[in-house]
Amino acid sequence: MSFVMISCSISVKMNANNLFMLLKTIRDATVASTSNIAMIFQNTNRRKRLIRKRKWRSARKPNIDREFREGTERIFRDYFAPNPVYGDLFFRRRFRMQRTLFCRIMEGVIQYDPWFEQKKDRLTGKLGLSSLQKVMAAMRILAYGCASDVCDEYIRISEATARIALERFCDAIIEKYGPEYLRHPNEDDLKFLLEYNNRRGFPGMIGSIDCCAWRWEKCPSAHKGAYTGKKGTAIMLEAVADHRTWIWHAFAGMPGSMNDINIVHASNCFDDIVSGRVYKTEFYLNGNTYRNPYYLADGIYPEWSIFVKTIPEPISSDRKLFAQLQESLRKDVERCFGILQGRFSILKQPSRYWTVRKMVSIITTCCILHNMIVQDEQDTYHVLDFDSRNSAGNEVVSGENSATNPSSSFVVQRPEESNRPTSLAEKITHMKQLQNRAVHIQLQQDLIAHCWQRHGRMQ
Repeated sequence: MSFVMISCSISVKMNANNLFMLLKTIRDATVASTSNIAMIFQNTNRRKRLIRKRKWRSARKPNIDREFREGTERIFRDYFAPNPVYGDLFFRRRFRMQRTLFCRIMEGVIQYDPWFEQKKDRLTGKLGLSSLQKVMAAMRILAYGCASDVCDEYIRISEATARIALERFCDAIIEKYGPEYLRHPNEDDLKFLLEYNNRRGFPGMIGSIDCCAWRWEKCPSAHKGAYTGKKGTAIMLEAVADHRTWIWHAFAGMPGSMNDINIVHASNCFDDIVSGRVYKTEFYLNGNTYRNPYYLADGIYPEWSIFVKTIPEPISSDRKLFAQLQESLRKDVERCFGILQGRFSILKQPSRYWTVRKMVSIITTCCILHNMIVQDEQDTYHVLDFDSRNSAGNEVVSGENSATNPSSSFVVQRPEESNRPTSLAEKITHMKQLQNRAVHIQLQQDLIAHCWQRHGRMQ
């Protein structure tokens, strides 16, 4: 009996060993077959890529010898020679700016991005595109809103290179000149704006705020539902402008389905006020003290202390006068939008770009270039003299400034320098002050009385 049990146990062990060896052999074969299959697939994919690359090389169009030097010489002879073919008037019309400003922008772009420098081909030794050709192609696309291949005939630059030049030009303008020409007002700017608008009859005003749309022709189908509104498929631009059409704030990229109220809540226009990093401005009107300047806005904006809106369907004479003055001065931002779209036609035509990031970069670049042109040509602007007399010989009462008008004055102070970050409680307090409806109503009543006191006898 014991012999039979011992033999059975030996046979079971032998069967177990055979089974283990069999499983090990199957595993090794599976691993080998899997690796072989992976190698077969890898070789097949590599073979397909090589075939596709050979087909692409055989189907690729040969490079065109565009004679870059001839294009550079033609541009220099037409616009930058001592006796150019097209003078200052034609240059201003076609480049939207004076020749000196164009040269300054080109030097700054070359200094920021070495890609705009003229380089030499390592194989042939020929000179490539000049800096003038690359910058001029980007400016032509912004000014005329034309396609990238339109610049090929005159500037001698390919479609792909013109597209790259536009993207790099926008990035260089934003990084190089954005902090200077698209910033919040400093102390001197606030004093200038407050004093000038006080002479216009609205003490405490620093600009007008509104939104405009840029139609998006190439919007992907997945995003059309979010970006389609009353004005079609578009992205929105929120801007603050003063009487010179200088843009103090530009916030772009919101979908066209959002109205002005949604954009205000998503905007970064009031981040400095909420964080306490803005200059402390106080102005006095009819015996009341207000601690924040305000913007003129249309009727859709909320009743915050930072906004002064018109009066719909006014009845009394003083309210009619206030509505007329408020609507006339609020046209500053509307004029700014008209000049911006007329100066850079790319914003007037439907966008042919596929991403919001490129469109936002183009809008921001146009706003910065617009401010640079305003600064360069502001001496040629006609500024109204509110202290003069009108055509009928009557004295213009709005010429009273803060020195001669004790009912309104202002004080601008620097913010306290502190390395301590603003706490959440302080931000909530500042936001509540910003959205105070009672202050909005009181400010509107004081402005109605102020405008009637200054302009009422002219009615």
